[in-house]
Amino acid sequence: MKKATLFLAFLLTAIAPAWGQFDSLNVTRVGSLSYPTGLNDVWGYVDSTGTEWGLVGSIAGVSIVNLANPANPVEAFFLPGDTILWRDIKTWGNYAYVSNECCFGLRIIDLSDLPNNVTYKDTVIDGVTTIHNLWIDEFGYLYSTGDNVNQGMTIFDLNQDPWNPNVIGIYPNTYCHDVYVRDNLAYTAEMNAGQLGVVDVTDKANLQVLGVKPYQGAFTHNTWLDSSGTVCFSTDELPEAYVISWDVSDPNNIEELDRIRSSQSPNSTPHNAHYHNGFLFTSFYQDGLMVIDAHRPQNMVEVGYYDTHLGNNSPFEGMWGAYPFLPSGLILTTDMEGDFNVLQFNGQRASYIEGTATNTNTQAPVTNVNVEILGTSSSDLSRNSGDYDIGLLSSATVTVRASKFGYVTVDTVVTLVPGGVIPWDPQMVPLTPIGMNLEVRDAVTGAPLPNTGIQAVVSAATFNYTTNSSGQVSDPGFIQETYRFLAYRWGHVFLDTTILVTVLTNNIVLEMEPGYYDNFAFDLGWTPSNGTGTAGYWERADPIGSQISFPTFLGVNPEDDAAGDYGDQCFVTGNNESLVNNDDVDGGGVVLASPMMDLSGYNNPMIVFDWWMVGTTFTGGNSFRDSLVVEIDNGNVRQRVWAVRDRKNDFWTTDTIFMTNYLWHTSTTQVFFIASDNMFDNLVEAGIDVFRVVDQSTVAAERPRNLQLSAAPNPSSGDWTLEYALGATPDGTLSLIDIQGKVRQTISLTESEGKIRLAGQGLAPGIYLGVLESPGQGRQVVKLIRY
Repeated sequence: MKKATLFLAFLLTAIAPAWGQFDSLNVTRVGSLSYPTGLNDVWGYVDSTGTEWGLVGSIAGVSIVNLANPANPVEAFFLPGDTILWRDIKTWGNYAYVSNECCFGLRIIDLSDLPNNVTYKDTVIDGVTTIHNLWIDEFGYLYSTGDNVNQGMTIFDLNQDPWNPNVIGIYPNTYCHDVYVRDNLAYTAEMNAGQLGVVDVTDKANLQVLGVKPYQGAFTHNTWLDSSGTVCFSTDELPEAYVISWDVSDPNNIEELDRIRSSQSPNSTPHNAHYHNGFLFTSFYQDGLMVIDAHRPQNMVEVGYYDTHLGNNSPFEGMWGAYPFLPSGLILTTDMEGDFNVLQFNGQRASYIEGTATNTNTQAPVTNVNVEILGTSSSDLSRNSGDYDIGLLSSATVTVRASKFGYVTVDTVVTLVPGGVIPWDPQMVPLTPIGMNLEVRDAVTGAPLPNTGIQAVVSAATFNYTTNSSGQVSDPGFIQETYRFLAYRWGHVFLDTTILVTVLTNNIVLEMEPGYYDNFAFDLGWTPSNGTGTAGYWERADPIGSQISFPTFLGVNPEDDAAGDYGDQCFVTGNNESLVNNDDVDGGGVVLASPMMDLSGYNNPMIVFDWWMVGTTFTGGNSFRDSLVVEIDNGNVRQRVWAVRDRKNDFWTTDTIFMTNYLWHTSTTQVFFIASDNMFDNLVEAGIDVFRVVDQSTVAAERPRNLQLSAAPNPSSGDWTLEYALGATPDGTLSLIDIQGKVRQTISLTESEGKIRLAGQGLAPGIYLGVLESPGQGRQVVKLIRY
């Protein structure tokens, strides 16, 4: 699943880690150089004598490294600059061009006198003081992206005077994070729009958009073309994201060919991918360098890696850049922790198996056939054409299996050839169906249950049904197999059972217990509404994990729903896939309402649910006014029964609300979850999962101890001292609220009992309330008088 992280993670470690044992495959380390500050981008250069050089961006400037002896790289020059996290470096002829996101424009470095000397200058051209990324095409045009004047692209001509470029064109359509240009076609990484673009830049004064490709989960960070010019590779700078290959031969119809992510840790973040001689060299942040065999871009295979970073705490640490274009074949890499490495890849190729799955009776292509190399993670689902592509870094003899529900499984044995393609066209034999008839009943009354959702899961296939007015469904296409049946409806408890369906057991009866239980795997009718909020509305989804790491590392969204329930869905506030603060709760409270419940037959109903909530400011401070609140409406009274504030934990917690502590249960009972942000600079997110109602016939012995609260002196001309005692869990808040309901002060409690002083100084004479609250234990209120 996808995870999103706020780009406050750029707080870099100043001291490089000591060299240790690094994971590697087909890549060796030749040499290294450590810096006292974090590094960013890296590029290469060859001088007139054939000596290779590394051009290394750092937080403090640009380092020029002599690679005459790559086992012992030597910094020959350091060109200081303003402290800045981002620098991008490209070369044209004997000049290097360096971007920055600070203030001093474009840095131009004259390298023609290496190894003796270098000269450089910082120049502001047409008001461009900051630039995020650079590209220079084969015709001598420099393309800046994300600059302060034009967030798209600004085009500079280097041909007339590379020391004094001039602006000749702009692309203002949308923010471009990066760009690759060849043959007058620009491939734009339009990060904020979530798309890959193709722009004709032949006429620099009149750029033409040829096509764009939006895609799910896009946070398009960089682009790079293969040698044919028909395939573009892109990365999305998100944890768990992929390197994607695109067929761009028709810009009006850009199609995805394949995608791949790191085998070391799938939650790692791809940064920049560079294509060279059939391979992709990708900096994969925490996992270091990843080498992908891209000779067959529709069938990419990882063939090498070198992890240069020992830590793995934040999604944005480790390798920033990887430069593979030196004539020697050396690969230059930079880490955000201050390490410059010289690596060597041995050129190992992948082996491939490709073909088409067809129906043996009709010869028609069969889609969604799972073709896998047994004992490995290499697999692919056949497409509409029946075609599939799999590959492996191996020369072994392997067993390949093709399987799909409803067909006989087919195996074959092949010997893999590095760089070679083994053809295999599996012939899929359909199985004879036996059919299925199913009825759903109430387990207590035996009455049929119409409009009940049914899901039958078998192998890699899933079938969905809804019972008719008689509580029945039929499917003549069932074959003999063991199925997992899931039955769900509001007012009955979720049913999960496994049944072997044969010609003798294909008439099935499912009985559902009456009650209320929702793991949110299916839509049972909960209603999100805006409330007073302006963003971050509740949605039923697979949560996208996210963190911030400034000023301290803090989880904001867990990446999974509550443990132990079926499926991966829960209700979560704004589940944006990019920046963590793009879709958090803002402007007030967002509301999630349950469907109506008939609890009139319950004795002592307990509302049980799993939850998490984070409320914090970007500066790490408290946010006492931000909250997750539960309210219950019984048709006559709506009462707040539970609240939590100032949470900084993104882990799931189970809580219980004893409804009869607050109001009577009726046939028209409804529960509301409200997540509120009352300060726009705060980060507020919340989640709810596994909601259930449990009837406790005798609750006195299991009910939490009552909260206790008293105040002295009261009345008071100054402060009040409030003595409190919490119940089962030492978790709560103590608030001072005026008679109009305005919160004047809130204190988080971490001890089970104690004394707290509430400040009365500066308050007008009158009546105030001291409110003690604890999750699942209700609240106690004491009236405070100030004279």
